[in-house]
Amino acid sequence: MNVSSGPPKETCASDMQPRFCYRCGYAWIPRSEQMPKRCPRCHSSRWDVPERKTRTCKFCGFGFHMKSMDDPCPKCGRRQTEGLDDRFLRCNCCDYEWIRRSPSRPKKCPLCRSEEWDSSRRVRQVCQMCGHIWVCRGRPPVRCPRCRSSVWNMPPKAVRCQRCGHAWKMRARRSEDAVSSCPSCGSRRWNVPMSISLDMDSGRARYREILPRDGHRTLIICRGCGNRWYGGGTGGDVPCPSCGRVCGLHDRIQSTSMILWSGDGRELSYVSENGNGCIYLWEGDVPVAARYSGEVLSEAGITMDDVLEAVNSGSDTKRWKDLADEMYAGRDGYLANVDYLMKRLLLDRGDATVLSLHFTGMGPEAISRKLGLEEDEVSRAFDRIMKAYSDSDILVDDTVFTIDPMKFY
Repeated sequence: MNVSSGPPKETCASDMQPRFCYRCGYAWIPRSEQMPKRCPRCHSSRWDVPERKTRTCKFCGFGFHMKSMDDPCPKCGRRQTEGLDDRFLRCNCCDYEWIRRSPSRPKKCPLCRSEEWDSSRRVRQVCQMCGHIWVCRGRPPVRCPRCRSSVWNMPPKAVRCQRCGHAWKMRARRSEDAVSSCPSCGSRRWNVPMSISLDMDSGRARYREILPRDGHRTLIICRGCGNRWYGGGTGGDVPCPSCGRVCGLHDRIQSTSMILWSGDGRELSYVSENGNGCIYLWEGDVPVAARYSGEVLSEAGITMDDVLEAVNSGSDTKRWKDLADEMYAGRDGYLANVDYLMKRLLLDRGDATVLSLHFTGMGPEAISRKLGLEEDEVSRAFDRIMKAYSDSDILVDDTVFTIDPMKFY
């Protein structure tokens, strides 16, 4: 049966109101939302105009003057439209509503053709593994009837590899620690973004990956005098021991990131922060735009090892220039979501702008630089955003990868 065509002669009656003819006393429920032109029984065009003559109650036979169809009989207290509500029926299998034509019980639902349409309400279940939908007649089953999965009611967790950008769904009841390697590139450090350092100990400048055994010291390069030293922190402005210049976020990021391309007063660089790899486009000390590195790697079909090798060898510069031009052209794309986030989460424009920028991959420190705010102001904005999430019953899980976070709002 073609479900989309619907039953041929029945229509949904959710919004239908009972009608009463003041000429002949006939009560009926129309099958169209339009106002009937005539009474179906006496064919009067003035069926909805009350008359002054006496009407006879169809229940007790008492004559009275009825001003509206809701006026009860003065003797028995019953309305003349009473009993019409019993003609509204609902199928407990498919939730279809219709008006029955006769007082007898329909044998089947006009839509799904089920003979058990008026039995106790059924619960429809959906398998999260294969998408199979079925009606549960008792307790939820242990396995899906189609794919036989025992975790059919547990949504799979989506994750993305930080080394190649491959996205996949883990099996339910598994944690990230249980995944030994990426199914695409085979990296065992798939959930750890590559941390980069500029190595000059070998006599020439080369980028290399910072491994866990290297510790957590941060290399800082003063952009004023070129002095290099290691600091223990990861944030805040520090003075250069040589020239006294205050070295801020860009000095710190530049020294622990990898410059992919530079030109025309702009710089494209990779940096790992807040547990993610990001690609920033800078214009001086101001971040213009940002993208998650996993998105770029997935679109290009390359891995972080390929990127590291290409940058050290000086090849593949056209790819990064094209990416920089693309990011610069769409640098204001985040503004399209600001008005919606204001309405959806009841945020002010400033907090909605911070959240929209964060969706692009930009971290709190970079957001403060782009918007000209203090880092404490951005931190308080994120506190208000998290409260708005809670008030809107939105569960935040940063370990779950989502291709388009806006569609979940």
